[in-house]
Amino acid sequence: MVAEKPNFSLSSTWVNMDWLTPDLRQYWQIGQSKKTGQFVMLTDDRQLAHIVDEFEAFALSRCTGKQTLRRLQSQCQRQFGDRLPADFLPTLFHKLQALNIIANPDADIAAPVDASVSSQSVLKPGVTLIDHPDGYCLVRNPENMQYLQVDMLSKDVITRLGTAPPQQICRDLDVPPAHFQELMKVLTVAGMLAGVNPPKPKPKKWTPLQLLYYKRSLINPDRALTAPAQWLRWIWTAPVFWALLGLMGFSLVWGLHDSAELITTGNLLWQTRGPVLIVPFVLLSMLVVTIHELGHALTLKHYGGQVQDMGLLFMCLIPAAYTNSTDSYQLKKKQQRVLVVAAGIICQCVIGAVALWLWHFSAVNSWLKPTSYLLLAASLFTLVVNLNPMARFDGYHLLVAMTGINSLKDRSFKFYRSLFSRQPQTESARDQRILAIYAPLSLLYICFVFGSLFRFVVIWTLDHAAVVVAFFIIAWLIYYFFPEIPPRSHDTAPSKS
Repeated sequence: MVAEKPNFSLSSTWVNMDWLTPDLRQYWQIGQSKKTGQFVMLTDDRQLAHIVDEFEAFALSRCTGKQTLRRLQSQCQRQFGDRLPADFLPTLFHKLQALNIIANPDADIAAPVDASVSSQSVLKPGVTLIDHPDGYCLVRNPENMQYLQVDMLSKDVITRLGTAPPQQICRDLDVPPAHFQELMKVLTVAGMLAGVNPPKPKPKKWTPLQLLYYKRSLINPDRALTAPAQWLRWIWTAPVFWALLGLMGFSLVWGLHDSAELITTGNLLWQTRGPVLIVPFVLLSMLVVTIHELGHALTLKHYGGQVQDMGLLFMCLIPAAYTNSTDSYQLKKKQQRVLVVAAGIICQCVIGAVALWLWHFSAVNSWLKPTSYLLLAASLFTLVVNLNPMARFDGYHLLVAMTGINSLKDRSFKFYRSLFSRQPQTESARDQRILAIYAPLSLLYICFVFGSLFRFVVIWTLDHAAVVVAFFIIAWLIYYFFPEIPPRSHDTAPSKS
């Protein structure tokens, strides 16, 4: 993990006006009681915590971590003039220390802290650290199957949590205080510290873009998959692998040989029975995708991972299935991680090969002829979609597993941000070459897909339903930009700190 710029630092008697303000927005809000007119600090669940005065409320509402204390002082002076005390900012931040809203200066850690997180925090009992041969460590939380990738220095810090005060850990390991505080923040948000629940994300308003990608979790199949993974363990043996490879290779050669006849058969079917074939084609595609996802899940179970989530995925309102195979990150062998991702693709190829031979040997007038053709078309169609490395499908995850660059897309754009801002690069020379190639290709893909989709929607709307769509767009804009009614401020006594 790369340490970011420190948010805040404080002395017991003075403050440096060039320091950045702390960012209090994640855990604290500023409200005003309608009954008494008092200004209050509220926790993230809108419970009253501390009473503040008018000056403090104004300043705290502007503590976003993006401006200096000097600029905040100027804003306060413009707002209140001569009424503002000369020592206002030092007094305010010393008060925040006393209330444990920002850390004590003796700890030399000054970013805002959650009052529920102790300086002696330790990992939850089930959280484990996994060293990888590529030189990084994964922090695994089995409760929600969430992973964090950290460097080895951060790993040393995590192993020391609870054994010594934070300032001593920083001194012993020569860790910058900002790095320690950022690590604690990341662990807190991920819910990996004992006695700490991750903060709930604020609800966001609905946007039409959510129609492009929507997931619905259905079941936790982990226990149900244990027995099938044992019964089918012969599938992951070398003889079966070479047999499947031979079947797929021979089928590919034969399919290319019969490609002209396949194309002719397909054109004839779609011309004569086009509308009738849509429903069975969609159903067969769903069957292929379901078997594809079972391939991921069973392979991960075979290698000792957990599959805690399976459900439905809607892309442009087209239904499909998905499997959460995040636990494959714990597998130390790259070959195993690659096979977990490739298992679904192999399943699709095998289904396509079987469909090809069923089509080849079935009678011309039998129901099996068009059905096997549709099954072959469904397997090839879903295979092409899944192999796209620019979207977060199997092609992308396969590229991640093969290169060993986790969060490939995010890191590729971060690489260019660091490059343009002339910040030092933390990626290896080998990874920099891959990231430098992937980011522009991904950007071109996004522009092409969304540009084509936008063009299609605009043309279709103007030709078929301009008035209706315009009405819905106006209604959505009113809903989206209309200010929300703020919740009522609590008028209870302040809690003792």
